[in-house]
Amino acid sequence: MRKVALAFLLAVVALPVPVAPAGPPAALVTWISVSNGDTQYARDGRLVTTVSPNGDGFRDSARIHLVLSQSADITIGIWTTRTLLVRRVAVIHRHLSAGPHVLEWRPRTTTAARSYIVRVVASGHGIRVTYGAATAWGALGLPGPVVQVQHVSAYTEARSYRPGSVARLVVATDARSLTVQVMHVGWDARRTRSATEMSGAAVGEPVTVDWRHHRSRPSVIHLHVDAWPSGMYVARVSTDDGRVGYAPFVVAPRVPGTARIAVVMPTNTWLAYDFADANGDGYGDSWYAGSGNHRISLARAFLDEGVPPHFSAYDLGFIRWLGIRRIEPDFLSDDDLGRVTNARTLARHYDLIVFPGHEEYVTQHVEKVIRGYRNRGGNLMFLSADNFYWHVTRRGNTLTRVGTFRALGHPEAALIGVQYRAHRNRLGCYTITNAKAVPWLFHGTPLQNGSRLCHYGIEADAVTAATPAGTKVIARIPNLFGHGLSAAMTYYETPQGARVFAAGTLNFGGSVNAPRVKAMFENLWARLATGPV
Repeated sequence: MRKVALAFLLAVVALPVPVAPAGPPAALVTWISVSNGDTQYARDGRLVTTVSPNGDGFRDSARIHLVLSQSADITIGIWTTRTLLVRRVAVIHRHLSAGPHVLEWRPRTTTAARSYIVRVVASGHGIRVTYGAATAWGALGLPGPVVQVQHVSAYTEARSYRPGSVARLVVATDARSLTVQVMHVGWDARRTRSATEMSGAAVGEPVTVDWRHHRSRPSVIHLHVDAWPSGMYVARVSTDDGRVGYAPFVVAPRVPGTARIAVVMPTNTWLAYDFADANGDGYGDSWYAGSGNHRISLARAFLDEGVPPHFSAYDLGFIRWLGIRRIEPDFLSDDDLGRVTNARTLARHYDLIVFPGHEEYVTQHVEKVIRGYRNRGGNLMFLSADNFYWHVTRRGNTLTRVGTFRALGHPEAALIGVQYRAHRNRLGCYTITNAKAVPWLFHGTPLQNGSRLCHYGIEADAVTAATPAGTKVIARIPNLFGHGLSAAMTYYETPQGARVFAAGTLNFGGSVNAPRVKAMFENLWARLATGPV
């Protein structure tokens, strides 16, 4: 997370006292609200305001309005939320007299675009009152202000499009002018410089749009999806003052089975771990950001300038590997895979299905189809960990987390070979333990039993009693999380001819271009990218 530099400007001004809501006679604060000093953005209200600190004098600051019934010590804290954590980034203390006051927060232009909770603590005369939630897992205090810092927010209404269709790009920014350039991710030589950037080979011409009449609400730009190859794409939205946002989407094949290999992007998981705050409560709209929340909206942009969570670490490496070799498989979103009728159809279209990223959330239909595809001899490649753990349902633009596949009697290991065991932000080294069992995997490489591949982990999968008979453990990261919990890389074949590889760690797919992994991965690709023997 980028360091947020913040500054406060305190001003006491003469304001007409608003009509205060009824409250206890001894209440210190009889009114609290927040504004941006200019026109409201869509969905702003008394306790929510949108600012865009780009130095143009328009919505550059947030103003916290207080009316005190008597003098009090006031503490204003600006808090930012990320996943389950709440972190205070600035604080100011003042002793204020009775009457109206305005405290102004001026974020710097480098302040990250996200929601900030304003916690107001007033104390005096034996009274103490707090406005603003302390945690999404059990809000403490009365409702307090939320400031949403806006740069460029962009997303496509659908997660995939086919050639010849029209993509609806939803953009929210207060810029006067913006330019949209669509790029084919992974097909450019330039590497991204940060986790909040996406790049690719430009497709089509850039489009410049006059945005002066859309500065106070999200609006839609229509993009024609031309005869582009199936792949991962992104609309790069740049403003006239230098701000940038990204809207990634999949271009699915015009006809399924155009290529004999399908790559499924983890679009459900991306949104499950997206902590962007669309409803203005100060916390990310994710089931990981509040107790009792089991639903997420699919109609929203990603935090961090629109880049999917962990995309550069978990997904991009494999996509770049395809681009470097000019391999053009069929790319699918979770929605595209969910539209496949049955396993027979999937097996007719594809010899190999690759899950390069963290495919944690799938529907029961998808799990059934993939299991049936494997049973018909279809090859599977899992380049991450914690796959097919939760089953979800979709209704409209809402995804609901229902339960685990284990609880349904379908443990992940029975399909994948391994299943989720533990999570911790800890990395370790695979040690190759069974090279002779899969000699083709290490052919032409210096890797052998005892060789190590390092910097893997975060989440770990292990074999279980449900693991298919004959599964070979190729490598282990011993005791990665303590208590004997080890990550396992596995491979198995079925009597029907299916070949199934599982990496066993969350970030393996992002490393396939690393020198010690590249040749091994190319051997794996050659083995699985053909139909049954």
